[in-house]
Amino acid sequence: MSNSSDSKIFLPNTDSFSSSSFYDSNNHNHFNNNSTSNHFNFSSSTTTSPSTIDHFHNSTSIESSSASCVKETGIIEKMLVSYGFIQCCERQARLFFHFSQYEDNIEHLKIGDPVEYETSFDRRTGKPVAIKIRKITSNNFMVKLSKSERLTGVIAAELSDDRVGRIAFDNMGEYFFLPFTHEDVLDNVNFKVNDKVSFVLNTDDSGSFGATSIQLEASSMPNNQGIISAIKDTFGFIERSECGLKIFFHSSDCDDFKSLIIGDIVQFDITTRKNKELATNVTKQINLDEEFSEKIYRGQVTKYNNRSNLTSGTIYCPEMKKDYFFYDKDVRGNFTINCFDLVTFQIATDRRTHYERAVNVTFLVETFTTNAENRERGYVASLKDTYGFIKCPSKEGSLIYFKHAELLDPSIVLKLNDEIEFTFITDAQLKKCQAIRISILPNGTLFNSILSKQRQPNNNHNHNFQNNNHSQQQQQQSSETVNEVLI
Repeated sequence: MSNSSDSKIFLPNTDSFSSSSFYDSNNHNHFNNNSTSNHFNFSSSTTTSPSTIDHFHNSTSIESSSASCVKETGIIEKMLVSYGFIQCCERQARLFFHFSQYEDNIEHLKIGDPVEYETSFDRRTGKPVAIKIRKITSNNFMVKLSKSERLTGVIAAELSDDRVGRIAFDNMGEYFFLPFTHEDVLDNVNFKVNDKVSFVLNTDDSGSFGATSIQLEASSMPNNQGIISAIKDTFGFIERSECGLKIFFHSSDCDDFKSLIIGDIVQFDITTRKNKELATNVTKQINLDEEFSEKIYRGQVTKYNNRSNLTSGTIYCPEMKKDYFFYDKDVRGNFTINCFDLVTFQIATDRRTHYERAVNVTFLVETFTTNAENRERGYVASLKDTYGFIKCPSKEGSLIYFKHAELLDPSIVLKLNDEIEFTFITDAQLKKCQAIRISILPNGTLFNSILSKQRQPNNNHNHNFQNNNHSQQQQQQSSETVNEVLI
């Protein structure tokens, strides 16, 4: 077995694996493992090319001098016409093997069976291959174990429609592989390789042992929460809720990678590989088991990430003296949010992880006066499906672009000539102006203001007109007086 430091230890009591025994519950032969390795990992790695098939029968194609005398263990992952692949248990490797290297009847070997083998190298390709393969079997060791006590182990082979799954567990230095079916799984959980589970031993009619009443252990459930911020072909990034930092994840560490989209809320574990943190066991949250507070809290937005593909932030609650993370979907409306906005919200608590976040976030209009935000007024001059234009008297009657999503009250349906109040911004990158954070004014507010301003200039004009007439009359009288004097 390999002693690679990169291998993953997935069982809590692995010190005893150095001299452990390996078994298969469906057979009755015993295998002793004398390897010094205590590392196990069932994840996939590189494969050996099937080109080895054509010359595998020729003994000269195998480097016997370089063959390893150390026994290794693995799971039969794939079986084709005359060859297959073994997934190594002790290290990250996927080895090619030819059926001629199996020491028993090949018809008795099935996908998911645990096997023991040695590693050699193909002389022509130089790639590692498995030789001297035999199935791992056991004696009547299972009789000693209680059938009511719950045991713990890890998933060694995933369950599928065409083959059983396998659970690997350690019992006082003895290492077992137990088969299970869909009927043995509680709560319809889809297990993945390396998931930690608990189970009860079961015996079928033939006397073979298996696992039943299988549950995912709490330690295997993701403890971190975040939102998908970027998705590529085979990887993505998650924005972590507790700190706002991004963390990388690979598609192989995701439950259903193809269904993920930007903005999805996920739970995940954090592991370290090559001195870098990455997310594993990434699971999309569809129906959150959350408890909502009856009380409504007041707070202020202290941090806000406003990007085209992701919106999230934190709210500080003076009453609770702590920050609460929120997503864009937790805000009532899709308008622009700024730091220092005043809001009300409820607290949602995940019953499983006890993680808290702010939900039903509602904007408070008193923000405008508290933060002395400059507001403009105008009326709706044009409407399209998702946007429109505002005519603003203070902007010399120019048309200002806006999106319907910028309404503070998303339930309102705008109509032409509706009077509104908004914040005017200029986007330097797009080189255009637009209206955001739009609220509705009572009918007549804007026009009455315009009319009142128009009346004042008209009165002055009339007053000036009267003064001009009076001056003209005085000038006419003066001219008449001068004429009389001259005569």
